[in-house]
Amino acid sequence: MAEFKADPVKAVKWYRLAADQNHTEAIQHLAMMNSMGMGIKQDNSEAIKWFRKGAELGNADCIWGLGHCYLDGRGAPQDSVQAYALYSASLDGFMNPEQKQAYSQRCVELGKKLTEEQLKKAEPLIAEWKAKGKH
Repeated sequence: MAEFKADPVKAVKWYRLAADQNHTEAIQHLAMMNSMGMGIKQDNSEAIKWFRKGAELGNADCIWGLGHCYLDGRGAPQDSVQAYALYSASLDGFMNPEQKQAYSQRCVELGKKLTEEQLKKAEPLIAEWKAKGKH
């Protein structure tokens, strides 16, 4: 997103064009811009729509971002189990070791807050999202 800091409105236009063609990085940036209200009116519903699209296409950042929406209840019902599943499933997609380590730690912290029953409920969701992340 750094390349569009000078004109975030123009960035939204170009990211939307690329996102409409299933370009996953553009989808990720568009989701974040909607979430933050950068270059566009802040809209959690629109942000989650783009995070979900990117997640369905296997983008690890979008899978993580969708999990964050569920954890905070922004644009989706608050659901710690779904958030944990999405966080867990996204980890294999991060190439940067520092990012992967930080996100892994957040996932472990969230997992410690869940009951055994909730962790069991998350297992098939993790498998489902991991399969999507292998595109």
